Amino acid sequence: MKRRVVLTAAHVVFDDSTLSYVARVRWFFQREKGEFEPPAQTPRGWYVFSGYAAARTNDNTPGVSSPASQNLDVAALYFLEDAGRGGQSGYLVSEPGATEWLQAGALKASSVIPSRW
Repeated sequence: MKRRVVLTAAHVVFDDSTLSYVARVRWFFQREKGEFEPPAQTPRGWYVFSGYAAARTNDNTPGVSSPASQNLDVAALYFLEDAGRGGQSGYLVSEPGATEWLQAGALKASSVIPSRW
């Protein structure tokens, strides 16, 4: 576990309408609209799989990803300070010998919001 890293989807840092990455992102740890509004954390930057932007460009279908794009739809945001509860959100944590959540068929959720929203 990395205390200053959040694993999320690449599509939250990519703008389908311009086929480019967004300039800024804000992350809201365990946000529940109207119930719990945490302060935003701004990542120092992020990493995505190198072929994601090209795959989305090739898809040419804003808002709808192909299986090829979905296989590359991963981003890691990195922060100057600890992210949330020391990097553990409680949602998709993997432990040795337990289920590897990213390989499981269950739906995943993200609390990363591009700043343009």
